[in-house]
Amino acid sequence: MHHVFISYSRRDEGWVFDLRAVLAEREVRTWLDQRDISVSVPWIDEVTEAIEDATLFLVCDSPFWATSGPCAAEDAVAAGSGTARVVVTVGQRVHDVATEVIAALRTVPAESYPLRELHAQARAWHAAGRPNRLLASKEQHVRSGSHVAVAAPLDRAFLAASSRRHTRRRAALFMGVLIAVVAVLFGVLLVVVRSTVERNNAQQAAAYRRVLQAKAEIARDPYRGLRIASGLGDNESAIQADLLRGVLATPVPDDAFDLPVPAARFATTPIGADVSVEDVSHGVWSRAASAGERRTANQGPAGTGRASSPYTVSLDGEVVTVWSEGKVHRKVQVSGARPVFAVSPDARWLAVGSGSGASVVDVEAGALRRELIGAPVEVADLAWSADGTRLWAAAGTKVVSWRWTTGAVLVNEPRSWFQGVLPARSGDHAWLVERLGTLRLVSLRDGTITREIHVDDTVVAVGGNATTAVIRGLAGNWLVDLGDGSARRFELPANCGARAGNLSLDADVALLPCDDSVAVVSLADGRIARTVHVTGHGPGAATITGRGDIVIGGRDGEVYWIEHGSDAVRTLMTNLCGVSMTAVLVPQEEDRIAPIGVGSAQIGCSRVARMIDGDWEWNTNVGAAPTEGTRPSLTLAALSGTFSPSGFAFAVGYADGSVVIQPSDNLAPIVTVQDVAGGVRSMLLIEDTLYVASRAGILQAIPWCEKCLSNAALAQQAAGAFSRATALGLGGN
Repeated sequence: MHHVFISYSRRDEGWVFDLRAVLAEREVRTWLDQRDISVSVPWIDEVTEAIEDATLFLVCDSPFWATSGPCAAEDAVAAGSGTARVVVTVGQRVHDVATEVIAALRTVPAESYPLRELHAQARAWHAAGRPNRLLASKEQHVRSGSHVAVAAPLDRAFLAASSRRHTRRRAALFMGVLIAVVAVLFGVLLVVVRSTVERNNAQQAAAYRRVLQAKAEIARDPYRGLRIASGLGDNESAIQADLLRGVLATPVPDDAFDLPVPAARFATTPIGADVSVEDVSHGVWSRAASAGERRTANQGPAGTGRASSPYTVSLDGEVVTVWSEGKVHRKVQVSGARPVFAVSPDARWLAVGSGSGASVVDVEAGALRRELIGAPVEVADLAWSADGTRLWAAAGTKVVSWRWTTGAVLVNEPRSWFQGVLPARSGDHAWLVERLGTLRLVSLRDGTITREIHVDDTVVAVGGNATTAVIRGLAGNWLVDLGDGSARRFELPANCGARAGNLSLDADVALLPCDDSVAVVSLADGRIARTVHVTGHGPGAATITGRGDIVIGGRDGEVYWIEHGSDAVRTLMTNLCGVSMTAVLVPQEEDRIAPIGVGSAQIGCSRVARMIDGDWEWNTNVGAAPTEGTRPSLTLAALSGTFSPSGFAFAVGYADGSVVIQPSDNLAPIVTVQDVAGGVRSMLLIEDTLYVASRAGILQAIPWCEKCLSNAALAQQAAGAFSRATALGLGGN
């Protein structure tokens, strides 16, 4: 117990064995499977036990790991068991990686250790035929007993049996005769409990193994994955949610047509009204881009040419280098990259051919953002649609296309930095706040600008309601009347200097975090109406609930609550990773709390609370990863978020540009949006649309669909994609 489970590809074993040796030198116990066997029920049984006993699940990430069926199965087991997870990259210096692993071990909550010890003891007891000699000692029973509420059925049976043994021993000191009767009664009960537990365990294990085997199949064939996923959705289990999310994370084409001979390149880029393709014999074929139900192309005129790009791109191994004016602009590693490139018309995105698909890179961030898969063969050429919403690929005798974006981009200004999006009096408009101090009233129908207000300052943080915006700038603090456009400064204490973060307003006051307190500022005159002092390292964020409570997120992970009408500051929760809060999300219509901040996407860092019977009850840990297939480091910051008015679901925006949407109670399934360019800075939810503003000059409208946040809905989505793929002749037969 209390060791590191190493998940790796056999093709990386030289580096992995070196890492294991260094960890052994530092007295870190490890477990890794050194047998080259396929996924099987006995193998799953053994690996499941090892992962459940482990303190940390270590992923040795590489292209070989990503395509390994056994590794996919191990990853699913780790996700299902809740084992803390850390990802390292094969090829790094092993001593540095060992240091990173030890640091990750130290962040694992200490309270999880007795639970894992309990599970290991219970399993050993059960495997040996449940003998009394393997029951927990009195000390072990006391240590593990506090975890009985969250223990598995077998663990509870083990504790119950141990408790009965202790009871019998105490009773034997006083009632020697009665012990025989008690033993008989408990013996009968043990048979019943054992039978029930074993039956339930067998049913759960069978379902779990089916999902693990399906996940291994999905890694080999995305269309088979869609077919398997379309048959799920009969329950809302986390393991099904994880499988469905994994299948739908990498889109397959939703349009395709055939050529009589293999395609060589696109004759015209970007793709406008027609898709024009040159074949290997220099013939040109075309089909209307919007004719999605047409499976063939006609011979057409010569193409009109290929658009130029501000960038040139080169490939060295799997490292893609983007050049601008002869200088290196960005570098990014893309697994399986091939020298096939296409830069989007707005120069924000780079598509790189990778196997039978493409990888989409955020050029400014230098980060891989999306994988597109499912072409019949390796792609020969790539081309963007003129509006950047669709990517086309020439692959053998087929031309395929993916719609890779979510929703619609309303404002696209690469030279701007948007710091906030605020509500307006009219529900079909919003205020878009630029870092350089301009507030613009934007139509949410088409992105047109209808009005501007300017503040002579650099905006650090902004918040607002439909009538007033509050700005923290480098030069001072501002109240902006969104009706008449006037802006006036107001004063705060010296310890309330410019600070990034979310500002919270209701109709009367605004909350502004300072060094050791929260200033409650009157919107009427800019005066401080109240000061709330916070212990520790001070507040990172503060918000007002619908009924007037104040909730504060501390810079060292605490969450505080001041009930409306009270001065008492109550500590509700301490973030398990001890990281700074950047926002505290609350819905309008129900008492819920979702504190977010640095490391919010890391397993175990944050939790969600709901008020029940006058007290806050915290949900299971939020462990959503903003980037599909990876786990972020503790430095990844969640900078903004929002609840739906009912509190049913919430969204979190991250510094890497991803948006995660998930239900509040189950926290699964998770929907991840990865096509917002630049780091997310602000969100605004209006009815069924989420408006997201980024520091890269993007205002994007993303559909908000609460009924889609279920396994049944995702299975239906997979079924639709599978049916479409079958119609296109792209597999799935």
